[in-house]
Amino acid sequence: MGGETLVTAQLYEAPGVNYDVRKLTWLARVSSEAKVVLLGPKSPYNSVSELTKSAKPVIWAGSGKIDGNADFSAILVHALDIKSKIIAGYRGTADMNLAIQRGEVDGRVVSEESAALYGPSGGMRVLATLARKRAEQFPDSPTIFEAASIAAPQARLIDWRAGIADLGRLMLVTPGTPQDRTDLLRAAFAEVIRDPAFIAEIKRLKLSASHAGADAVRAAVEQAITTLDAAGLAEVRDIALNRYYH
Repeated sequence: MGGETLVTAQLYEAPGVNYDVRKLTWLARVSSEAKVVLLGPKSPYNSVSELTKSAKPVIWAGSGKIDGNADFSAILVHALDIKSKIIAGYRGTADMNLAIQRGEVDGRVVSEESAALYGPSGGMRVLATLARKRAEQFPDSPTIFEAASIAAPQARLIDWRAGIADLGRLMLVTPGTPQDRTDLLRAAFAEVIRDPAFIAEIKRLKLSASHAGADAVRAAVEQAITTLDAAGLAEVRDIALNRYYH
């Protein structure tokens, strides 16, 4: 499952969420990738500085408010005080890429893997990585912290959201699965995903392989859920779900 949206759906109190992510039985993280700011060929902005100085709203694409990207767009523009509007409702990556190509929107926040697959072929460009380290697939693009001066409270929000994105793709089993089976599966995933030949093949396909064990996943989930207090979480919900959709 996508660990990122699994966590954000609970944090944002999405309809239908009837689970507690902290009680799930993790096997491993199998891949993880940073989020990047991807702009289209018709967008006039060439740097993060230009985004922050724009007198007119920068337009961002999203499929839904908690699609794993739109809420990060909202947190980003809040942190950098970028005048912005998010257009939700696009039916997936193809629709959003077409909107970016047509100039209906300036761009979107997306995983580095998707940016590498769809960006260069469509003339799109990565302005920055939304993390403390540069994206593996875009080493020449600065981090958001290199590209802009961000006050501590806003930087904390980006770090918190980047930590959730870092959960990547997770494997889990039904609660109550016998311990011997759980242990066997955890060991098998670790053996495969750390294998150099497997990693080389994944990189050849421009995909990501990044193993983390069950304990590391559990710790990252706990941090995502508990970092913000009630007031901080209420503010983030307002930022992510309300402020940029007028």
